[in-house]
Amino acid sequence: MFFYHQQLALWISDSPLLISAKVLNVAQSLNLTMTWSKDGYVCGIDHETSLKLSEALGSTTLSVAQYMHLALREPRIASSEFAEWLTDTYTMREGKMLDVDGNVVYSDTARLGWFDPSRMDE
Repeated sequence: MFFYHQQLALWISDSPLLISAKVLNVAQSLNLTMTWSKDGYVCGIDHETSLKLSEALGSTTLSVAQYMHLALREPRIASSEFAEWLTDTYTMREGKMLDVDGNVVYSDTARLGWFDPSRMDE
């Protein structure tokens, strides 16, 4: 389901992307491979594929900061069941998580992709 967020001036989905003829057609036109869960949600695709697919579908991908601020105001977008692809990417090197610029990002040891909005300032 979608709701309009005035501050971001965007329609926001509060559920994962469902596989559909439109999604499959866009993926095929971009030569992307799609996988989906038994419930029909697009899943198991890499970051680059998710960004290409989002752009081709006319969607805007949020940064982690945008997502965290939105999740504080709209808790329904924060899920314990699935993670969203965001514009930011991180790598692990020598046991440390680094942002795209090589700066250390402090995070609890957990599955990357899950964020706790109540701990945003840590």
